[in-house]
Amino acid sequence: HHVVVELAKMASRGRDGGGSSGGDDIEDESVKHLLDSIGKKVHDQVKEEAAGRSNGDLKGNLTSSTIFDTETTGTTDPCGLINDKPDKLLGTRGERYPCGNTNVDRFSDKEGAECSKSKIKDSKNYCGACAPFRRLHLCHHNLESIQTINYNSGNAKHDLLAEVCLAAKHEGGLIKTHYTKHEHKYKDTGTASQLCTVLARSFADIGDIIRGKDLYRGNNRENDKLESKLKVIFGKIYKDLTTTRGKNGQKSALQKHYKKDEDKNFFQLREDWWALNREDVWKALTCEAYGTYFRHTCSGGKTPTPSQCRCKSDQVPTYFDYVPQYLRWFEEWAEDFCRKRKHKLKDAIKKCRGEDGKKLYCDLNRHDCVETIRGDEHFVEGEDCKDCHYSCFDFVKWIDKQKVEFDKQKKKYKSEISDGDSGKSRKRKKRAARSSSSSDDNGYESKFYDILKKKGDYQNVDSFLGKLNEGICKSELKVGHETAHAADFTEQKMLKTFSHTTYCQACPWCGAHKIGEKWTPKDEETCGSAEKKTYNTKNITDIPILTGDKKEGDMVRKYKRFCESVKNTSNGGGGGRDGAGAGAGAGAGGAANRTAPGKNGNQIVTWQCYYDKDKEDSGQNNNCVEGKWKKFKQGKQTVKPYNVFFWDWVYHMLHDSVEWRKELKKCIENPEKKCKNGCNRDCKCYESWAQQKEKEWDAIKDHFKKQKNIDQHQVFIAFNLDGVLEQVLDKKELLKNIKDTHANAEDIEHIEALLKEEENQEASVGSPVTGKNSIIVELLEHEKKIAEKCKKCPKPEESVLRSAETHDPPHSPAPTDGRSDDEEFEEENEDDDNEDHAPDGEQDKDQEPETVGTGEDPPQVPPTTQNEVNPCQIVSDLFKDTGRFFRRLWSKIRPKGTHKLEVCHTKW
Repeated sequence: HHVVVELAKMASRGRDGGGSSGGDDIEDESVKHLLDSIGKKVHDQVKEEAAGRSNGDLKGNLTSSTIFDTETTGTTDPCGLINDKPDKLLGTRGERYPCGNTNVDRFSDKEGAECSKSKIKDSKNYCGACAPFRRLHLCHHNLESIQTINYNSGNAKHDLLAEVCLAAKHEGGLIKTHYTKHEHKYKDTGTASQLCTVLARSFADIGDIIRGKDLYRGNNRENDKLESKLKVIFGKIYKDLTTTRGKNGQKSALQKHYKKDEDKNFFQLREDWWALNREDVWKALTCEAYGTYFRHTCSGGKTPTPSQCRCKSDQVPTYFDYVPQYLRWFEEWAEDFCRKRKHKLKDAIKKCRGEDGKKLYCDLNRHDCVETIRGDEHFVEGEDCKDCHYSCFDFVKWIDKQKVEFDKQKKKYKSEISDGDSGKSRKRKKRAARSSSSSDDNGYESKFYDILKKKGDYQNVDSFLGKLNEGICKSELKVGHETAHAADFTEQKMLKTFSHTTYCQACPWCGAHKIGEKWTPKDEETCGSAEKKTYNTKNITDIPILTGDKKEGDMVRKYKRFCESVKNTSNGGGGGRDGAGAGAGAGAGGAANRTAPGKNGNQIVTWQCYYDKDKEDSGQNNNCVEGKWKKFKQGKQTVKPYNVFFWDWVYHMLHDSVEWRKELKKCIENPEKKCKNGCNRDCKCYESWAQQKEKEWDAIKDHFKKQKNIDQHQVFIAFNLDGVLEQVLDKKELLKNIKDTHANAEDIEHIEALLKEEENQEASVGSPVTGKNSIIVELLEHEKKIAEKCKKCPKPEESVLRSAETHDPPHSPAPTDGRSDDEEFEEENEDDDNEDHAPDGEQDKDQEPETVGTGEDPPQVPPTTQNEVNPCQIVSDLFKDTGRFFRRLWSKIRPKGTHKLEVCHTKW
């Protein structure tokens, strides 16, 4: 009876357009249903083709694997085989443990997706995929340690299956352990997916790794090492397959199918191997699983999984492994976004509007909105509003980052689905045309896209985004009498979804009062009519603040416009008191982002702090405004108490310092003393940032000294103002104050480590704050020294590349193909960004002879002088190695020096 009812429901959904529509067996009641049901159609086609090509000879047999002792186990089940000999499989010291030696919670409420283009294949800053946090620590490290020297071709397909099952079993066990805790922790806001669905996502990622389609690079050297080993293993499988089948006259046909790429990637062979072995991998992954899959896929789509996330006869219920990875990740990202958004908003509502009947209306800057009247320039910092400030700071920072990640993935969808390959850069198109090893031609992705494009209106981005509004995203959040909007990713609702909401905004213009159980803004006619406030200019301090681009993730791009605006000034950090420098306008020029803050897009935003000595007894006499006090008017001008402004600045400076050192680690800790690509440029930007921060700190200190009532509110009455500030900046007090205002545990941990490093670098206790040994001044001095050292390293291939640039004519006009300057800049620097694959300066200690590459140094090109530039000779020399050097030269001169190359076009 239950089955009949469910079938009736499905039929009803189909008629209403919510479930399976059009009789095509594609369910689209949610994006998960849509992707998985299309994936099934692709799987059925791929599996049939794979079986036909190989006649089943690619199917592995665990009992034939050399890594299992099958004579004593008496079982063919991967769960039993792996449990039987753990020491043999993992090593006596656990060195082959698939999950590595880190103890990372796979489902973090603090960490999020990885979207950096350096970590994601085929990604740019403005368009690309985002790997979910779950994927970042996938258990597969045993695959990197497979010994492929003298690898037995006859056992290759069996041994690979055993290794993949070993990785899958430990991945499944870890996912179950961590996701169970995760479900309990977020039962109030929901976790959206059940365990079987989460396991299906990891299953699909394992499949992409095996097939050479995984977009996540992570540790580049480890990634390259793993891919190299898989190529070798599949080379052995290919050898065995063509040898055994050659007797039947099918050798040439197999070669045609499986060895048509010159790079020996064996993409088609890998695709077929996975199709024929995925069932054993799913068994291993679900050894300890429980529960049911989110849709009915057993018995021809009629029944759910009875238990252990498996159909009867252990059939695999999921088809996520035949869904393009970035689409799976986009769906997983949306689900995680909605969960975290609800959780963070729930906390903000409680902290900013009160709970348990407590009357409270605070804003994100610690102002009490009942007492604060912005229209009268009357600001009251509420003692009970500290928690609201912290909660909103965390939420605003997080939601702004999520908007950037969403935009990247949305553009990726448009470029891949709506516009075909029009979203790909010209450089990437040329690479695809040159390469005969592209996996797009024969992979499952093209089959998936063909079906998706024909289904409904999914070439329209908004149609797909509408399907992301599923499950946990649909419902509104209610906390007491407060309600927050549900998440909606479609064009009309998107801005509201990624807004700071009313709970993390500034107080209403004329304050607020409670009507019934709801807080309501007072009428705007009730304030602002009084005589305009006058300011004593002696108590006003202009503080120029370098403001990073919120749309960017990495530090260099975050401050790109600023660094461009000051690069031609005398000190590189700004020529005048406002930090903009003489070159602010000219330096940034037309390339400056129109949305970048500051004059001419130089990212310098002026704040004014005012100490009102006439209100010394009120404790509300020291506030800072973004802009000018005399121009203060209703709008979006931010006002903060000086105390909040002070600690916000300290936090952001320390946080940026940590990020700079982390991002430029390869440049800073370069044992070869030779610049890696971009180091010199990036370290100059780092130095300019440090110089600008010094100027900001000088202005912040100047205002600190204007406080006349400091002894009434400070513990250290015996000290002068310098002494008070010195004590405030004592390491313990500094950390305590940062924790009070920005209690992000991971940030605090990194900042504490940074301060410890500085303490070890130069111990400086007891010196006055105005001297050169205060913690802030000392830190910034150290930043400049680090930047100076790392930017002085020799530039690689400088002579040839610079000589090609020396006599270039003026820049050609801006691109006319609709792309931004940033997109052009990225394309021209893609090779630079992707050339260095070594993580953190480490050397690979386990290189094997079969690793891809010749191991030879690239040919050295003789230097040319400025007066002897011969473009044709340069091109001729560079053509001795048609790889990296030519691509770099071409990226340098393509838009502005084409006429030089035309002279020697016959040599091409």
